[in-house]
Amino acid sequence: MAEPIHHQTIELLLKAIHPEGDTLLSSFMFGKPGAPIWERRFGTELYADRKVYTRALLFIRQNGAAHLHAISISELWSMVTNFLTENFWFIGHSSAFLKYSSPYSDYVSARDKASLAEALQFLPYLTGETSLRYIH
Repeated sequence: MAEPIHHQTIELLLKAIHPEGDTLLSSFMFGKPGAPIWERRFGTELYADRKVYTRALLFIRQNGAAHLHAISISELWSMVTNFLTENFWFIGHSSAFLKYSSPYSDYVSARDKASLAEALQFLPYLTGETSLRYIH
């Protein structure tokens, strides 16, 4: 079960990404997590509010594995963007084709947010051997 810190991290990330915007984060095909590339049948684009996304990355760096302090923000940006695209099914299976200017945090269901938090807790390259710390 995901810790509160994982849920907090997902909420911060979802507040930073949008289905439309000025800063293209990624253009990609998606399907269920773990699906082979030939089974990714839906295409979408993911945009970011650069300031909010960077704040979320700094939060991950501060509360994540110790080795994250030694990597650049641009490398962490790529790692987290990859996580979001690989797990976009939880974000987009019900909202990928919506064209709102508001962030995904406004309309991704609590159940899908929880699924993303579960996926986040198992990322060894992001969380290391220990999970993100819980902050009171």
